[in-house]
Amino acid sequence: MNETMPPSAIRTRFDIPRTANIIPLGAAGGFSGAKFWQVETIDEVFCLRRWPKEHPDRDRLEWIHRVMQHVTINGCAAVEQLQPTRENAGGGTYLEYDGFFWQLTEWMPGEADFCNEPSESRLANAMETLARFHMAAAQVNLDFGHSSNIKSRFDMLQRFDDSMSITGSCGKRIGMNDFAHRVVKPLEH
Repeated sequence: MNETMPPSAIRTRFDIPRTANIIPLGAAGGFSGAKFWQVETIDEVFCLRRWPKEHPDRDRLEWIHRVMQHVTINGCAAVEQLQPTRENAGGGTYLEYDGFFWQLTEWMPGEADFCNEPSESRLANAMETLARFHMAAAQVNLDFGHSSNIKSRFDMLQRFDDSMSITGSCGKRIGMNDFAHRVVKPLEH
């Protein structure tokens, strides 16, 4: 697959005009492993995202999209609006192609430059925006179970701990300390 330009099938399935200017952005400074493209049409600008093959799985991506749609509908302007796919204009907001998930969202202009120009008012603004997002997103989770993110991190930590732990001469397991086990014990269900 050409890493600099998205496949033509993706352009077609998101109804991106052939005349659109597509600018490869690579990882765009992020850590998720996703690749990004800025898509400029005559009328609008979009962000095309290709998630890494490793994550998220389909259920997790659908949950992420439910949260994004919910907070957008509830007036949180800090979240980009998902664009429907051509074949699923009734609600489909992602594609699976060549083992990757793809999504198209509106382009969010701006630059993360707080470190260059820090101020109390900008920090307060950012925290208010984050609070509005969390207030809107808190209403989404219909399965009030344990956080899947915490659970997955616990599982990774447990695998690491299992690979590094030893059994001491008294038969007691030596690995993560007792405090860490008490903290994560409720997540083992």
